[in-house]
Formats: sequence, structure tokens, C-alpha cells
Amino acid sequence: MEYITAIVLILITFIIFVKMSMDQTQKLVDKVLAKDYTEYKREQRADNMQRAQIDMDKEFPPVMEAPRDNNYL
Repeated sequence: MEYITAIVLILITFIIFVKMSMDQTQKLVDKVLAKDYTEYKREQRADNMQRAQIDMDKEFPPVMEAPRDNNYL
């Protein structure tokens, strides 16, 4: 019975270690790809703003100007 408990504790510890290692690796990859984490966040916010602008343009299309009359005078 003690062996099973020990094996279960070792497995749980290993799973936690692997998860924490994967999270740390993902943070490092994000930093390397974006050169800096703040730049990465800035790009993410810009993407969100651009997506919101596209959604608003779909919902409320820009008003087209009437063609100008060149012979007005």
C-alpha cells in the first residue's frame, strides 16, 4: 500500500513539474518572438482594436459621399 501511495505522489509531482515547465517555456517563446513581453502585449491590443474596428465597419458601414457636380458654377 505504501508503494502505491509513493508512486502516486511521484506521478503527481512529475505532472505538476511538467505543467510548470511548459508554462515557463511558453512565456519564453512569447518573449523571443515578440522581442519583449510589453511589445507582445501592445501588438495583441492593436490586433484587438483592429478586429473591433472591422466588426464596427461591418455593422455600421461608412457613409458614401454623393458624387460631386463638376459643373456646379
